[in-house]
Amino acid sequence: MDPQGLVLARYPAPDRWIGKTAPEKTLLRALLEGGEGVVRAPGPDGKPRILGLARTGTGPRDRAASAIVSIPEDTEFADLNRILVRNLTGLGLAALIAIVAAWIGTVDEMAGALRAREMERARTAEALAQRASQLETLRAVTAEMTRELELPSLLNLITRRAIEPDLAVDSR
Repeated sequence: MDPQGLVLARYPAPDRWIGKTAPEKTLLRALLEGGEGVVRAPGPDGKPRILGLARTGTGPRDRAASAIVSIPEDTEFADLNRILVRNLTGLGLAALIAIVAAWIGTVDEMAGALRAREMERARTAEALAQRASQLETLRAVTAEMTRELELPSLLNLITRRAIEPDLAVDSR
């Protein structure tokens, strides 16, 4: 491309572009401002492109031609995008595995807590059964003692002793 923006050579479709002014306004502005470097600009098709700009001669700026290499942005970044997708997929899978592992750990902890509560419930039930057995034994012994004492005979003895003269309370 010459300093006025006239296309000297182009591929693809050289017949369509040689001898015509370049359609990329951003590119012309970049050439006029500095003439070298990398620019991101829309191409003639409107899609974003990466453009590499360089002056081809050592003469005065207004006489030197410029070489421009252009590649569609999606083509340039296709490998990087593929790697990014692969890495993000790997990261997502690693996060999913970590979440599942944490969930399994939580389930194991809950199962352990439930087993501990079940063991405590069983111990409590056993202690309650032992206490009930002891109370039943105590009730049986008390009933037997009551039968052996023959309560009517005991009451007669208490009454007789209460009315005997030497046991009577002095009322003086």
